Amino acid sequence: MLKCVILVKLPFAVPTDPVQLTQMEIEKDRGRNPFLTIQIPEMIIKLKQGMGRLIRTETDKGIIAILDPRIYTKQYGHLILKSLPDYNIINTFLELKNKYSVYYPNSEKEMITINSNSF
Repeated sequence: MLKCVILVKLPFAVPTDPVQLTQMEIEKDRGRNPFLTIQIPEMIIKLKQGMGRLIRTETDKGIIAILDPRIYTKQYGHLILKSLPDYNIINTFLELKNKYSVYYPNSEKEMITINSNSF
């Protein structure tokens, strides 16, 4: 059973993809910002699909770790967070371990030790 999905980077499309470039040019010609009208919405869909690998039913529980700092450091981060279902924000590994060990009682044996300062 899957317990955690870790996303090191937000799943943006490859910016050199010919289809993506054509769509972006069309948006620019219409006077729109293709980053906001194409890239962000498509990335949010991919992010939700990744989450769907973990959460398949209403009773499923799991941890989705988004390690990309852009979710907090870029202006578009709030759009991403707003698009997600209800969630709790955890900022350190220790906080994660303390809060969610109840859901995974045997996880102490499975956990990889990570320096809590690495978050």
